[in-house]
Amino acid sequence: MKDLFSLFVLIFLSSLCFSQDYQSDFKEALQSGDTTGQLKILEAWEKASPKNAEL
Repeated sequence: MKDLFSLFVLIFLSSLCFSQDYQSDFKEALQSGDTTGQLKILEAWEKASPKNAEL
């Protein structure tokens, strides 16, 4: 039982570390002037969450 709990905690923590944060990625591209990167991020963001009000 302890091993199963540890596995779930590990999966949860790894998903937090590797989750995609489109807003911060877009801000970085905007600040650096990377217009191609901005476009790619926006396209991926729209595909991931098409009903997102932030777009």
